[in-house]
Formats: sequence, C-alpha cells, structure tokens
Amino acid sequence: MLEDISISTKIRIRFLEAMEQDHLDQLPGGIIGCGFVRAYANYIGIDGEDTVAAYLATRGPSSPGLKSL
Repeated sequence: MLEDISISTKIRIRFLEAMEQDHLDQLPGGIIGCGFVRAYANYIGIDGEDTVAAYLATRGPSSPGLKSL
C-alpha cells in the first residue's frame, strides 16, 4: 500500500513510514515537510490543512514563517 501512496504523492517510502510511525522528526524541515504531511493527509482522505497545523505544532517555534502555510 505504501508503494501506491509513494507513486501517487511522489513521497519516498521512508518518509511515509516515518509519518505512519509518528516519527515526524525524520521528515525534512520547512516547506518540504509540510508538503509531505499535506499530500499524505489528502491522499488518505483527511483534512490536509488541519494536519499541517498539527504537524507544525509538534515542530515547535523552530519553524518561523511556516505557520501561514
């Protein structure tokens, strides 16, 4: 199943596995990580914007300027 998601979203399987296992610290930082989270959420049918907001909350204040994504 992750192979299908990887093909559709263009996200490497290791990053999909990290999201599945709640190892968000293994995602790239910045806009790339946010894009991965949004694309994965949208693929599985949950709200991408809410999911990105939750992801940013876990990243803490070290991601200035990303709160508007």
